[in-house]
Amino acid sequence: MRVVALLDDGDSFQSIIADAPHGWEELAFDGTPRRETWVPPKVRVYKPRLKRSDFFYSSGAFVMSEHAREVFLEYWNMCGELLPLPCGNEMLWALNVTECIDCLDHETSWWNGLWHLQFRIDLLSESPIFKIPETASTSVYVVDGREEDPSCEFLRQLEQSDLKGWLIREVWNDEHPEIDYS
Repeated sequence: MRVVALLDDGDSFQSIIADAPHGWEELAFDGTPRRETWVPPKVRVYKPRLKRSDFFYSSGAFVMSEHAREVFLEYWNMCGELLPLPCGNEMLWALNVTECIDCLDHETSWWNGLWHLQFRIDLLSESPIFKIPETASTSVYVVDGREEDPSCEFLRQLEQSDLKGWLIREVWNDEHPEIDYS
């Protein structure tokens, strides 16, 4: 089993930015539900000449296209809330991951400018997508290798989809827990 950080590929694909000086703060999700108070900030496409993306990452929120929302709606609903985010003439969706669980092994995880994470498998939730309190405002994680049938894994389905603009970075692997990923 492994845990990966879900990232956007902002070097190769378009990204979004807030259109107001402090608008990005509205997308700074820390695992706290926001549906009741949500007022979408004005955003725009940054670097519009790059390839079109389905995923945009912004301050702890994953922003996605309508197509990405539809393809993985079951997973998004399992891990958090989807918040509408108008961008020009299209509707994007901000995923606020509220599945924030304390599943680190605090005796073997450590910080040296970057986190060296050790996860406790027994504390992971049913959702394959989650945050941890220590990095809730910056990182979204995915558990991979938990299902008996690999085709049921979120990450496998994402890899086989036509969605563009995402990357993963392995942060922990139970077969090699001694590896320092920092």
